[in-house]
Amino acid sequence: MVRKKINFRKLSQDIAVLGEEKFGSYIIILDARLLTAAADFIVLISVFSHPQMNAVSRHISDALKQRQIGLLRKEFPKGANWAVHDYGGVIVHIMLQECRDFYKIERLWLDAKKVRWGR
Repeated sequence: MVRKKINFRKLSQDIAVLGEEKFGSYIIILDARLLTAAADFIVLISVFSHPQMNAVSRHISDALKQRQIGLLRKEFPKGANWAVHDYGGVIVHIMLQECRDFYKIERLWLDAKKVRWGR
């Protein structure tokens, strides 16, 4: 089996666009390469309801599966306010806005540079 090299910066930008396609908001990509070994990039996406969270999560998973990009782990318990997708070099957090406001996850990554994406 031949493994293709993945450009994780580009993948994180593609994920941000996919989140936006399902009306995800306040999307931020953080370059975490110098801060953690867990992932190169972190994508934060806010949503405003559980159905929207399901739609964003499914849209990202389905689109990347079609591109044969494997999902290493997905944490999304039924009724949860926060979903996490782990693509190896990119970790995606899809959060209800009130959950994101409460946990202030961006504060964990204050030293991370924001990555430009989209238009």
